[in-house]
Amino acid sequence: MAYITGKRGSKVTMFPVTLDEFIPAEHACRVSAAFVNQLEMAELGFLRSAAAKTGRPGWDPRDLLKLYL
Repeated sequence: MAYITGKRGSKVTMFPVTLDEFIPAEHACRVSAAFVNQLEMAELGFLRSAAAKTGRPGWDPRDLLKLYL
């Protein structure tokens, strides 16, 4: 089973723009998102870093870490 995923930057919203267009190309959040995507969450001690096989899927720990940062 996979994680619940949030909106991706390339997804079209209700308005005629994508979320990526709101954030400049050189903004720091793009660097932090790329960095977090490369992390091995289980090796860093994040609990539930692997998706459960049963029940409702949880949030991806990478998405939660990006939100926290």
